[in-house]
Amino acid sequence: MEERARIVIGVLRASGGLGASTLAAAVARVAADVGRSALLVDLGPHGGGIDSLVGCAHEPGVRWVSGVRRGAVDPGTLPQWHGLHVLSHGRLLPPGETLGREALGVVTGLTRSFDVTVLDLPVPDHPHSRTWLGLCDAVVLLVGSRPAQVAAALTVHGMAGQVMGVVVRPASGGLRSSDVADALGLELVGVLGDDPQALRAHLSQEPPGREDGPLRDVAAGILASCGCPGRSEGAA
Repeated sequence: MEERARIVIGVLRASGGLGASTLAAAVARVAADVGRSALLVDLGPHGGGIDSLVGCAHEPGVRWVSGVRRGAVDPGTLPQWHGLHVLSHGRLLPPGETLGREALGVVTGLTRSFDVTVLDLPVPDHPHSRTWLGLCDAVVLLVGSRPAQVAAALTVHGMAGQVMGVVVRPASGGLRSSDVADALGLELVGVLGDDPQALRAHLSQEPPGREDGPLRDVAAGILASCGCPGRSEGAA
């Protein structure tokens, strides 16, 4: 088997409600489906836990709220679902508490055990945002197509600095996806339209991106842009 370079991919949201966690989960899911060892890391303390999104909330294993803040974590102790390992929040962190430099050591250690690590990044004004961005080899920015959303993305892009490309969520009355990418000065990595498969997966507690559709296509495109093929013979 060929030597595999380890890569850390960050998914960054320009604003809320765009489905950044779903996209991050799909990228990790596709990586696992094509034979890469894959880790999905939940860095958004104000969500419901990304383990619920990928269908493994019922699986035993280490989570951030288990006291994981520093030191080494055995990858085998993480919850997993259909070959995808997940480090998630099990509940909301207390007000004012964030995952900072000590948590960075945990994730940095784990990345050495996986071909692909996908970080569901916190918002750019998070106190430790730059710390997490610095761990990424590639960052993808998810942005809506309405003018106000593009304006917000311009601010985010200026704060993040190292964004590789943009994924656009088109909306009625919004700009063309190519125009959004041009306005941001970024490569258009994908256009993420509505995906009924993703909704069905969420309702049935299955990982998003397992079935063919726009979400899986965009996730595969992100992996390809990072030099990691998102398709293989026999993949769904």
